[in-house]
Amino acid sequence: MDVFEIRRNNLKLLTVKRGSKTQLAHDTNTAAAWISQILAGAHMGDDFARRIEETRQLPRGWMDVLQSIDMGQPVMVLAPEDGIPEGFVAIKEYDVRFSCGATANAELGFDEIEGGTPAIYKKQWLKEIQARPEALKRFKATGTSMMPVIRHDWRIAVDTDKTELPRWTTQEADYLFEQFDLSIYCIIDDDTRKTKYAYIDSDTNELVLRSHNSQFKTERYSMEYAHDYIRVVGKVVEISGVPT
Repeated sequence: MDVFEIRRNNLKLLTVKRGSKTQLAHDTNTAAAWISQILAGAHMGDDFARRIEETRQLPRGWMDVLQSIDMGQPVMVLAPEDGIPEGFVAIKEYDVRFSCGATANAELGFDEIEGGTPAIYKKQWLKEIQARPEALKRFKATGTSMMPVIRHDWRIAVDTDKTELPRWTTQEADYLFEQFDLSIYCIIDDDTRKTKYAYIDSDTNELVLRSHNSQFKTERYSMEYAHDYIRVVGKVVEISGVPT
């Protein structure tokens, strides 16, 4: 990934955080159309990158380093002897890796990691997203196809109750992708486990598996193939960095 691709990804993050491309354009005294062109593939120069950093009060060079989304989800890791605080629930990590790019054997068994430390989630948050604690599984993601949203070896929490994929038109899906608002799912595709943006394209009646990293091609499958070979394990509801 070159510096222009990195800047484009970081620009998407800033657009989401500030709410709109129009607001970002106003703050940087730039035409909104130019920001749209950068998001679509035009190169962002050094001067504009530094201007964004200045107006957003970011460290110099921030735009040139791949940034990640602040998910803001209520999760923490505690030592076993600390116990579980009131109002929280422990979610165990399972020894199943889901690929963000590389292939993986698809045999799926929810085997708890021996000696692993569970993550602690707020019960109120689980209630807000309508997730049952017993349906939540915590896995390790591998590969780079979903960067910077999911990095290699980051952990993901998957709600295994949520297996029905949304239906979007191509235009709707492109807009949601640009706004970082497409849902991510863990998928078993024949003999491969994957973590992707997933939805049904209502224009073509195809299952779409889309990566965030533009170096990976979007995958499209007929509904007949999807019915026979694809299993939706669940929806990704929380993303965490590597525990330390």
